[in-house]
Amino acid sequence: MKTPLALLATGLLVAALYSCNNSNTSQDSVSAARDANEIEDTTTFRTVPDLGVDAGQTFDEADFAIKAAEGGLFEVQLGKIAASRAVDQEVKDFANKMVQDHGRANEELATLAKAKTIVLPTALSRENQKDLQEFNEKGAEEFDDDYIERMIEDHERTIKIFEHASSQSKDSEFKEFAVKQLPILKMHLDHARKIDNKR
Repeated sequence: MKTPLALLATGLLVAALYSCNNSNTSQDSVSAARDANEIEDTTTFRTVPDLGVDAGQTFDEADFAIKAAEGGLFEVQLGKIAASRAVDQEVKDFANKMVQDHGRANEELATLAKAKTIVLPTALSRENQKDLQEFNEKGAEEFDDDYIERMIEDHERTIKIFEHASSQSKDSEFKEFAVKQLPILKMHLDHARKIDNKR
């Protein structure tokens, strides 16, 4: 367990490493957080089909927290773009719901991580930054469909991560967080699928 002083030092390390991205693209905020928590950089959000969910591996709360944090950051940032750029009002409303719900979950996770001296990423990975840019550049005729498709894919993956946490975490507070978020994530997925079925 890191001391408060060590947490401050690792937090500063994350900020410093991320701020260096302008001159050194080998490190992003997600990678820096993994380094600060001494997690092997083998999986990050959306980089492998199962996002590193392996029932045969020992559950790592810091690994879960980083994946959940980046996933939440992405949903909020993409939701803001969709709320502004979507054509269909139902899609706009859904995007605003993503910003609200995932923003609240992000705050709860940040509080929990701080209490557990876990360093979280403060920005998206380069991969997800690229994805946001691509959405910003999409035409109006394709934006809504692509956004809803992405929401379905992301929530299917995120639900797997949270189900794994709810069953494998030995930390009661992380388990409680995962259990609390699962019904919300499933509601988002059902809503996205209903919108998709109408299109």
